[in-house]
Amino acid sequence: MKFSKSLKKQSFLFLFLLLIAALLPVQGKGVSLKLSFGPHYIQKGDINNWIESLNTLWSEYKDSYGGSVSGQFENLRYEPSIEGELRINLISGLALNLAVSYMSGKKEGTINFEQEGVQEVSHFLMNEVKAIPLKFGLSYTYPLPKNFNISFSLGRYIIFVQYTTQENYENPFTAGGKNYSYWSKKNNKFRSESLGYYSSIGGEYNLTDFLAVGIELEKVWSKVDGFKGPYSFEEFKSWQEGDDQKHLEEGKASLYYFETNDNPLNKYYIELSGEKDKPDDLNLRTLRQGELNFSGFSLKIGFRFKF
Repeated sequence: MKFSKSLKKQSFLFLFLLLIAALLPVQGKGVSLKLSFGPHYIQKGDINNWIESLNTLWSEYKDSYGGSVSGQFENLRYEPSIEGELRINLISGLALNLAVSYMSGKKEGTINFEQEGVQEVSHFLMNEVKAIPLKFGLSYTYPLPKNFNISFSLGRYIIFVQYTTQENYENPFTAGGKNYSYWSKKNNKFRSESLGYYSSIGGEYNLTDFLAVGIELEKVWSKVDGFKGPYSFEEFKSWQEGDDQKHLEEGKASLYYFETNDNPLNKYYIELSGEKDKPDDLNLRTLRQGELNFSGFSLKIGFRFKF
């Protein structure tokens, strides 16, 4: 995965600080390892806005032209994840933290639109996100009575993201007593990375001198854009017998977000699309880079092993 120059510099700085901290003298248990598990409550971003807009388009298309619609596209949600955190104690409750985890989410669905004797449309959509967040930060732990303690953390949040999307569209239809066919397949695989922030508050209960159990509430501020990657677009048209047209295009695309009224309803709907060149069309508005939002909360439960 290609790093931006700014992200490279800041990553090396944090690694350097981690190395310096690791060489400092420590008090008490010098190092601990925490393994935690929990769900994510991430704010809605471009992917889900696009999905909801597509559902609205098909519903309003049915209302305008008749026919029936079945199925829907579901919003993307991230599965609960496991995180490993290394804590290096410094002085007076202050510690340096390094954590890594893995996030993923995948949703696919099909909408079928039918006008009896006229057309049967099948629209398939799949979205999948895989991400590796890294955290570099400081924490302060304050001991409480009866083997409890409370801690506060803050730092930088680096995330490496892969976004894969697949969209298939099939539309055989009849007009003037003749049968026609159209289908298309679009595949994209994007990658990007970003540097954000995190903070957390947690409480732990010391079961023994070497083991504690705890709960933590974490807030993340992280948005990722600048997605690029390979794409392929394949299209087939059969407008009349003996005149089949097939087109295949491959290359490298960037992810864009925009609204377009290039549809039979002449209304604006959201598109999140991989494009070889920056879109430049009078039918577009609110054009910008596509963005994945990882900002939100997570609630984690875990065990800390002290060495």
